[in-house]
Amino acid sequence: MSTLHAVINKPSNIIEILSACDYFNINKVIFYVPKLRKVRTAKAAKINYHSYINSIELKNLNLKIIINKFKNTEDQKVIKEILKKKKITHIAIHGDNTYKKLLIYFNKKIKSIAITDGPLESFSFLNYFILIKSRKFINYLKFPLLYALHKQFKLDYSFTYFKHRKYLFSKQVIENKNFQIKNFIKKKIFKNKIHILVVEDPTKTISLKEIILKYKLRNKKFCTIGRQGIFRIGTKIQKNISILPEVLLSSGIIKKVYIYPQSGVYNFAKLKKIKVVKLPEKVFNFDGCARMFENYILKKHKEIV
Repeated sequence: MSTLHAVINKPSNIIEILSACDYFNINKVIFYVPKLRKVRTAKAAKINYHSYINSIELKNLNLKIIINKFKNTEDQKVIKEILKKKKITHIAIHGDNTYKKLLIYFNKKIKSIAITDGPLESFSFLNYFILIKSRKFINYLKFPLLYALHKQFKLDYSFTYFKHRKYLFSKQVIENKNFQIKNFIKKKIFKNKIHILVVEDPTKTISLKEIILKYKLRNKKFCTIGRQGIFRIGTKIQKNISILPEVLLSSGIIKKVYIYPQSGVYNFAKLKKIKVVKLPEKVFNFDGCARMFENYILKKHKEIV
């Protein structure tokens, strides 16, 4: 039985891992996930990964899925323990983990997957450096070394919806599978005649209440997806249902989406040619980016399709 060990830090990584399982004919996947997820000023919250997975129509019904939780600061320790295991054939980690990439590089028997942090990792190395490290002067001195390490040590594969773009941390890009939401959720959405999605995140844009007032949605039929996996039809929470926005948008049901432009879901909606309404942005997402480059990065992000 082939097993994929996947160390992820957010629900959107699930689709990449399930796509890899299909691509490599994996029988068993072990997800290693943080116990809590914290985003900016928001309170750290528990994420129900089982609920996300249970909303997806799996291609391989026999795939065995295990979810192990770790403390938020222990991801490096978890990866180290995985690499100690005998007969490891497939591992997925975040591609910017240079030290762990070095360990994997010298083990030629392992097929490695670079989990992405969204389409921004398809930037050129220079633009990604600006995005992540340009705020601190010392990083400019490190640039030649960082570039040399980047060119030399890459993981084998990345899985993404943006197959036509090159990703920084992998040698080969494979397209994500077109996973769908389960039929019982589709029926619920069709029954309510919903074609509008609001992706809500009060840490980065206005609140749901403000969105409803600003865009006059009170008398319209819509659903919402929140960062903590809360799925609403109108303003009513649907218990035990967590949906990845990309999976819902892949269903063809949604015709219009309200989203803040710095989200990877914005790029995905544009890729799918779904009408996008840009929500106001409260913050610039990337703390490592120098302020003089913010407008440049925002422009480059919006160009990703």
